[in-house]
Amino acid sequence: MFNMTKIRATNGSGKSFYANHLCSNDYYSEHEKVQGYWRGELTEAFGLRDKVVTSEEFSLFQRNVNPKTLDRLTQKNMPGGPRFFDFQVAAPKSVSVMSMFDERLVEAHRESVRIAMAELERLAAVRVRDGENVRTNNYETTGKLVYAEFMHDTSRALDPQLHTHNVVCNVTRAGDGRYKALETLEMCRAIRYAGKVYHNEMAARCRELGYETVETRDRKGNVIWYDLACVPADVMERFSKRRRQIEKAEAEFIAEHGRKPTLSENNYLSTSTRTDKMLTSTREKVREFQMGQLGHREEAQLYAAAKRAKEHAPVADVLDREKTVEQIRNVIGELYERESVLKLDKILAEVLNRNLGRIKLQELKRAVKEIPELRNLGGNAANPYYAPEVVIERELSAIGLVDQQRDVFDAIAPEFQAFPGDRSREAQAMLIHGLLSSKDRFNLFRGVAGAGKTSTLQEFCKGLRSGDVTDIHLVAPTNSATDVLKQEGFEQSQTVAGFLLSKQKPPAGAYVIIDESGLNSLREGVEILKLARQNNYRVLFVGDARQHTAVESGDFFRLLEDYSQIQKFSLTDIHRQQNAEYRRGIFECAMGQHEQAFERFDKQHFIHEGKQKYLEEAAGKYMEYTEQGRYLNRAILVAPTHEECDKLTASVRAKLKEAEVLRGAGRETEVFRSWNKPKAWLKDASNFQPGMTIGFIRNMKGVSNAGEVTRIEAVDGKQLVLANGKRIFAKGASDFIDVGEMRKIELCEGDLIQFRVNLKAKKIYNGTLARVSADPGKVEILYSDGRPRKLIDMPENYAAFDYGWVTTSHKSQGRTAENVVVAAESLDRKAFYVALSRGCREMSLHCPDKEHLKRGLAYRTGERASIHDLIRDREIPADVMLPLSDKTRAQKAELLPNFRYKDMAVRAKTAMRKVKAMLSDTATLRRMRQHRERLYNEHTRFEVEEHAVGLLGKIVSRITGMFKAPEAVPQESPQADWEREREAERQQNLELACKRELEAQWNVFDGAWSGYVEKRKQYHELHGGGEAFELTDREAAFRKRQTTRLRRGKAPQPLPAWLEKWEDTARTEAEKSRAALTVRLEEAKRLKTAWERADAEWIAHCTARKTYHAELGFRVPFRLWDKEYRYHTEQELRRRSGEFPQQMPESLVNWKTYMDEQKQQELRMFWNEAQKQWEELLAARRTVYEKQHVEAGFRLWPEEEAFAAAQQERRAAGLKPEAIPAELYNWRERAEEEVRQLAEEAARQRRYEAEAQWKWKWQDFDEKWKAYVKNRIKPSRLEPIFQEEIELRRSSHREPPSIIELPDWMKIEEVLDVHERNLKIEEIRRKLGLHPSDEGQPVDPDRKLYYESKREELFRRIAVYDQRTAFEKLPGWMKEWNPSEAHKAKVRNTIYMKYDCNVADEKSLEPLEWLELQNRKIKAKAEYAAYEHRLKVGPATDQQMDELKSFAAAGLLKEWPAEPDREDAEKLLEQLREQERQQKLAEERRRNPMADWQLRTLRELHEEGRLEKIPEGGERCFVCYEIRLREAAEMAKQLKLDYFTTTLSISPLKNAEKLNEIGERLAAEYGIPYLNSDFKKRGGYQRSIELSHEYGLYRQDYCGCVFSRRERDARVAAQENGNS
Repeated sequence: MFNMTKIRATNGSGKSFYANHLCSNDYYSEHEKVQGYWRGELTEAFGLRDKVVTSEEFSLFQRNVNPKTLDRLTQKNMPGGPRFFDFQVAAPKSVSVMSMFDERLVEAHRESVRIAMAELERLAAVRVRDGENVRTNNYETTGKLVYAEFMHDTSRALDPQLHTHNVVCNVTRAGDGRYKALETLEMCRAIRYAGKVYHNEMAARCRELGYETVETRDRKGNVIWYDLACVPADVMERFSKRRRQIEKAEAEFIAEHGRKPTLSENNYLSTSTRTDKMLTSTREKVREFQMGQLGHREEAQLYAAAKRAKEHAPVADVLDREKTVEQIRNVIGELYERESVLKLDKILAEVLNRNLGRIKLQELKRAVKEIPELRNLGGNAANPYYAPEVVIERELSAIGLVDQQRDVFDAIAPEFQAFPGDRSREAQAMLIHGLLSSKDRFNLFRGVAGAGKTSTLQEFCKGLRSGDVTDIHLVAPTNSATDVLKQEGFEQSQTVAGFLLSKQKPPAGAYVIIDESGLNSLREGVEILKLARQNNYRVLFVGDARQHTAVESGDFFRLLEDYSQIQKFSLTDIHRQQNAEYRRGIFECAMGQHEQAFERFDKQHFIHEGKQKYLEEAAGKYMEYTEQGRYLNRAILVAPTHEECDKLTASVRAKLKEAEVLRGAGRETEVFRSWNKPKAWLKDASNFQPGMTIGFIRNMKGVSNAGEVTRIEAVDGKQLVLANGKRIFAKGASDFIDVGEMRKIELCEGDLIQFRVNLKAKKIYNGTLARVSADPGKVEILYSDGRPRKLIDMPENYAAFDYGWVTTSHKSQGRTAENVVVAAESLDRKAFYVALSRGCREMSLHCPDKEHLKRGLAYRTGERASIHDLIRDREIPADVMLPLSDKTRAQKAELLPNFRYKDMAVRAKTAMRKVKAMLSDTATLRRMRQHRERLYNEHTRFEVEEHAVGLLGKIVSRITGMFKAPEAVPQESPQADWEREREAERQQNLELACKRELEAQWNVFDGAWSGYVEKRKQYHELHGGGEAFELTDREAAFRKRQTTRLRRGKAPQPLPAWLEKWEDTARTEAEKSRAALTVRLEEAKRLKTAWERADAEWIAHCTARKTYHAELGFRVPFRLWDKEYRYHTEQELRRRSGEFPQQMPESLVNWKTYMDEQKQQELRMFWNEAQKQWEELLAARRTVYEKQHVEAGFRLWPEEEAFAAAQQERRAAGLKPEAIPAELYNWRERAEEEVRQLAEEAARQRRYEAEAQWKWKWQDFDEKWKAYVKNRIKPSRLEPIFQEEIELRRSSHREPPSIIELPDWMKIEEVLDVHERNLKIEEIRRKLGLHPSDEGQPVDPDRKLYYESKREELFRRIAVYDQRTAFEKLPGWMKEWNPSEAHKAKVRNTIYMKYDCNVADEKSLEPLEWLELQNRKIKAKAEYAAYEHRLKVGPATDQQMDELKSFAAAGLLKEWPAEPDREDAEKLLEQLREQERQQKLAEERRRNPMADWQLRTLRELHEEGRLEKIPEGGERCFVCYEIRLREAAEMAKQLKLDYFTTTLSISPLKNAEKLNEIGERLAAEYGIPYLNSDFKKRGGYQRSIELSHEYGLYRQDYCGCVFSRRERDARVAAQENGNS
């Protein structure tokens, strides 16, 4: 494991960090030190290479001091910045365990760490801030570090854990030789690579040392690290206590905060869970403790393993060059499937990870450089960018193909008017006009989420049809998206894959619209461009680059938008969201202002922070939107991750069950969840492990059907052995399978599920929603908006589905609902934009931590870099993408034909169809055989010996010939030429005769048809309505058929009967023409009337506008508005084209409102100018006051206030502002006079304040002197001299002595209390902005008013301080034994003040308040009574203190109160005496053991004299207990009672636990239940005393046996002797 922690070491000089964490012997000793060593290329500059680290050098680096010259190290000091970077390297647990038995592993770890750190050191850099690099993130690679290496072998939990701290100093040396702060960005990015370098080197060295290593994989088959095969898993788990501590802390963090901790929070958790170091232990003790956790057999096995490793030869398994290249190709196939460019460290890390210990690092680096498919793009020389040649070619092709197809067509329909009469769609209409006027082959339409792309495309298709474009095809990314398009009227819709792979392509000249083109990969986009060129399509790419992109590599849409010359059309006006703030926030997301959008949403309460309950709150909001689950189509529920989807689904389903939306008993079923592995991963059989589950995404003939799953039984080379007995090649099956895991879910009636795999036969597609019906075998398919479509049988053995209540943001793209609920711990910008823009009415985003979510938006862009992006950001040079030359392209085509997408498969299938057709045609076969024999006889029979080639061989040769250049054909004989010419002449004569006959037939037809048409024309001119003559549909169709036959060289059809009866047709058409004339005349009349009415309306409108314009008195002359001019122009165009006038728009009908707004705008402009003049005047006057430092005295003059008030009244009345009066403009002389007066007043104020400050200081001194005089024990001899000095100071107007200058004899406690109090009062005054001069202020009345407003607060704060001080001193006051009455009164007042008993008017209190006051008084009275009682009792006697000291000397007492009273001392002594008695009892038991007392009678023990020696409460009493209880048990059994028990437990001297133990044992022996008891609890013993007194019962003061009586008598006699 490899990680990095920033160490600020800001406290002290860094020595504490060095001493406590680095050089301490791990975590258990402060005496055994670990030596660290200076490493790195930069150590030479400081003379530290390989030297031992000392605290002095470490401290100098922390303080930014050069340890060699003691000068400043770097130019800048960053007080809060990191001083060190701790790169920690931990060995695998198995290596750490074995290092206890084999020291060679420790050295192997040390060397491996240094190799890994050397790789990181190559990436050390400094930021470049000069020249063109100002305000950039550019950096210069230095490759030089200085770091301290400390190796430890134990974790905080004292587990064996071999790890190294590489503490890198924050300094490096730039190219100019100066020392600068270290830039660790590239080092942190490559930290996984460094970890894999360490693992690879360590694994190789372990094998060299004789150990066998095994790969450790996670549940998804990914390699994590390696372990030594000889260390059992349970041993590694036993020695992983530290990891479990951290995992427990992480789990608690998640439970509290509802989200996973960040990297810095993880570091904090790791630090906070550290236990204190065991500073008294040693290395030997810790190693003994570690060995003690191993069993004898385990310890022997590990010793044996270490011994075998030392004896056996090294295990060598290093890949050769060929296999290394193969591994690199496998890795880049996976990595570049989803990325366009990668840095070298990513490639190296993955190759190393898959071959730990089997590959040489330097050999790997050389092999990567020689891969022809990869191109080094440059950048950081130590870690350059790499990209596949195919990606470079595709990016260049995409941009080149688009740029070459500019201005190659005519405009389609520039005259088309979109959304006529709808002013709200002007932006959409302009966009459609631009698209229909475009002359380019490719166009790009970017529409933000909710801008109305669908309605725009619908209207755009109308425009295309108006321009005679009838073949319009829409292409969407998924089948579910095509379903939505079909519901919205786009019938000719298909997926991108279907469009590219289908044999039936749209006809040439078609218009193709690629919807959601942002989801197209670079490969798909280039194939679309090529297909458009090949078939002469025009293509419109529709999408939004800020939404989600394709899973496959390359953001095609963004590449065209940012870097090509494609004509771009945009819609940014959002119509989906009805709430204005919601709409503005989504617009800000669309513009890339995500943080601003977050703030807006938060202010509008769209974002809710719920900590660990955020998912439950999101589910509740969903239930609210759907009215407790009754209308599920009203909201979409979105979560970004599968884990959050599962938890949110569980919360929603629980609430739906409560609402009875989900009904009936649930049935458990297993479903398949994909791991989303790249296709290149699936092609490599070595990635699969036995036991993995694979699902089929397509029907695989003879193996399994789509949606079914099976398990891998074994991996046999490149084949996978399946549980159903089938074998498949991983490479060939990669298009049919997916790998994942099975999980169990519960399905109830009403549950929503979502299918993941297509079943076209049932019209089930990836993303299709369905509802579980009451019939377990049927589901109801739903439309995308939740409407039911049809009920179908659930496909048998189909497992590729999951719950459909929650969707991811990727799957939600393209969907719309009334409301959207999003629950997310963290979101990137694309997911934030897509998920939140799905709603129309409301949006609700729930998260555990708002700040965490907002921070994620700042750096998680969701963007993938393209090669053009790197060039734009100056990450790589611009010349790395130079296209291949023509010569190179020709050579490449010779080596590998440039077949188009899937063309090879299509051509092969076509060839096979032709072969089958030939084989089934016997005549063709016979002719082929005859031709072959003839050629053979004529050319090769006597020249060469022909090899035996059958018919199938010839066919195959013919197929292969389709891909070869044609060969030369041998020349035929002259006889054959003559026969062929003769046959050709005969055929020519025959064709000429047929042609002449056909011309004669067509001449006859043309004459008949011309006569018919001429007659029809004449009749139409005489009897028609004046329209131009046109053929009827029947006549036109007949003529078209005849023309088609003529074009195809066929004879004309016979003349139909209606052609001869031309009068009937002519009469009918003439009647229609006259009727049409009548209609036109009526239409013209209505048109004239409409135009007369429209003209009158327009004239009236203009006249009214002019009049009102004059009334309002505008400064500008009257003219038509732009919208009036556009309306009038459109009306004239309609008049010229013979159309009816359109109604006057609502905005023109309400012209008066608009003119009022214009007038208000003009007024606002006047007022803005007036306000600006007024503010400039006041600012100029204020400047004069500021120059003389009397700005506080600046205020408006009465005339200015009156003028400002008048202006406000005019503004409120809607009038124009008045000009500033001339007397206010001439303000300077008046202002200067006022400034002079203010300056004089300020000088008087300063003098007064100085005098007040002097008086206050003397008042403070006088209080101190009074306190001294009042509390002194006896006067000092120096008092007269000191008083004379004080009077001299006072008379000379000097300040009194400060607290430091006071003599020592005066610094008694009371004086210091006065000083502290006055300091606090001064601090309170300062915080309130008060000055000693404010009270009775004669100069500045405002200061006096301010003081009056703050006086109560001043006194209140002083009172609070006095009260708090009294509370703090109260315990000390109460400890004095002989207080004065004044002292006791002070204690009493403070106690009553503590309980808040000082109420001025108790009668004004409410009853409950008065009652509370009395309770507080009772408590205060009780505390004061306890104080007085303590004074009466007096301090402890000398005898008591001596006895306490004797107990302390005996070790029974460690400490006691400093000044205990007599009662406290006596209570403590009683406890100690009892403790001493118990110790004596224990000692007696030890001296007289009675292990077999239960087997002997009381008399026998008495005869031996052993019972007398045991005091009460010992084994003697236990014998007595058993005798009594045994008799009770026998009597209970004889009387057949339910229980037996004893009352002995009422006594505090009886052992109730022992009584119950004996009772339970006897209960088992006699078969009678024993009633457990301890009657002295809950005041039982005290109650027994009360009952004895109540009933006059006798209570003896000993137990009852003779031994206890003897003890009682001896104790009484001893007390009597002591008293005497």
